[in-house]
Amino acid sequence: MSPHKRSEEKSPFKAKWGVHTADHNYTRVPNLLIRNLRKLDLTAVEESVILVILSYAPNHFIATSEFSERLGISKSTVKNTYRSLERKGYIERIAHTGSANTFNYDGLKRTLQLIALESYPVQIPDTLDASAPDTTYGAEQNNYTPGAVNEHPPGQPDATNKESKDGKSKKTGFDKWKQQREYRSI
Repeated sequence: MSPHKRSEEKSPFKAKWGVHTADHNYTRVPNLLIRNLRKLDLTAVEESVILVILSYAPNHFIATSEFSERLGISKSTVKNTYRSLERKGYIERIAHTGSANTFNYDGLKRTLQLIALESYPVQIPDTLDASAPDTTYGAEQNNYTPGAVNEHPPGQPDATNKESKDGKSKKTGFDKWKQQREYRSI
């Protein structure tokens, strides 16, 4: 058996979906995105647009008409979906001449990281020595409270401090998610 055949047999993707499907590549999508649509306040169309964006290489220009054709929706719906995702703070559209755009989805990545961090409980030692230096992760941050579930993870940019072009603060998808979230008391 050739080495190429052996690698095909070992590939979990090819085993699950078949060689011919695998020949057309695939996109890795975090389960947090798929399983938290409601928490992220995403509609099915918004999720579909995000999946199309993720299926392309970074900095690849994607035409509005391509979204329209792939998803079976009008160009105006595509544009409205761009705006909605931008308002929620999940994507940033980087316009190009014509109707093609590239997309930055750092806002979505930050929000998914916050959701992931929420699933890790904060450990509190049984005894606290007030004279000992605090070596707990993030203690150097001004907004850190030992033993509390922080609003914003240390070392991460604050996703809630977005400003619109006119200089006014605007709410992001994370803001809305945070408002709906029940705060844990430790």
